[in-house]
Amino acid sequence: MRTLTKLGAAMSDRFPGLPGDGVSARSPGRRHVEDIEDRAARLGITIERVLQEYANIAFARITDIVEWDVTIRVNASSALTPQQVAAIAEVVASAGDKKPYRIKMHDKKPVLDAIARYLGMFPKLKTAPNIDGLTPEDAERARQFIIAEFDRIAAEAAQGRGCPQPG
Repeated sequence: MRTLTKLGAAMSDRFPGLPGDGVSARSPGRRHVEDIEDRAARLGITIERVLQEYANIAFARITDIVEWDVTIRVNASSALTPQQVAAIAEVVASAGDKKPYRIKMHDKKPVLDAIARYLGMFPKLKTAPNIDGLTPEDAERARQFIIAEFDRIAAEAAQGRGCPQPG
């Protein structure tokens, strides 16, 4: 199974500092992607697994879970496949007899859209124009400033000189 090693390439259009941007592989953006890839590998998250979960939702049929004519009959959860269960977003039971009376399936459209984008069936999403005139370098400098400030505050707190508490 493939892990999310193609994540960097897939994300290079969206985030500065990733491969393909002419920025060093040691850049903060690349390290962030590597952290995500490592975490995904530890959790066993693979491209195939994510796509399978999407497929479970996208191609589920409520008639595999519920039957109706004049009354509604819900199939026992033990009779459902893991793929069918994955497509269920919510089960609501009555307070009195504890019988389910509402089954809500996950919304298919965003999942189908995500699959279609992954497969290249839709054009890439365009980002909004940058009306402030800020560059990716400006955003990275701001990000680094915020990180440095958090580090400074954490160091001061560790030395007992933390921020004054509101009175």
